[in-house]
Amino acid sequence: QTEIDLADAQETEANQYSSMKLRIQYMYENGDESFLDILFSSDSMIDFLNNAEYISEISQYDRQKLIEYGETKEQVRASFQSLSSKKLS
Repeated sequence: QTEIDLADAQETEANQYSSMKLRIQYMYENGDESFLDILFSSDSMIDFLNNAEYISEISQYDRQKLIEYGETKEQVRASFQSLSSKKLS
């Protein structure tokens, strides 16, 4: 069971890493200018506030995905340690 858990965690980690890599590549290529473009293209104060909220939600999403990736890496490490200790026993 531990080997299955480790394999699942490693697959999840690889998928999360791939997704994060694409997101970072997009951010690097487009930069923060796209966020500024969104804000400066606002037609009214309400539109500006809505756009600012949208940008905030994107940032929160990115932060949450980074936290999830860290938790998955920790799960892989713990599963690997558990598997190693069981094999040594």
